[in-house]
Amino acid sequence: MKDTVSRLKALSGDCILRHAAGYDWLVRVKQDSAKYIQPVLLNEAGTAIWRAISLGKGEEKLISILAGDEKPTEETRQDLTEFLLQLCTALGG
Repeated sequence: MKDTVSRLKALSGDCILRHAAGYDWLVRVKQDSAKYIQPVLLNEAGTAIWRAISLGKGEEKLISILAGDEKPTEETRQDLTEFLLQLCTALGG
């Protein structure tokens, strides 16, 4: 998970978070490839996680965001890992 968080932190300077049409969208504005990278639709948890990543927060903070008021479980960690991998892939990272 640390590698994925590091890659997303590196990508955060190339992305902006925008609210449009009632939704939060993560847009990669700096694109080096010929292939267009589409904006990524985020839910409330995804938006909070992205904001934490862009502020340089580590994986424990990300896990606590996803767990909310509950105690983090192994399932929480797995869900976060899967989300981060999907986000990294969607952003071309």
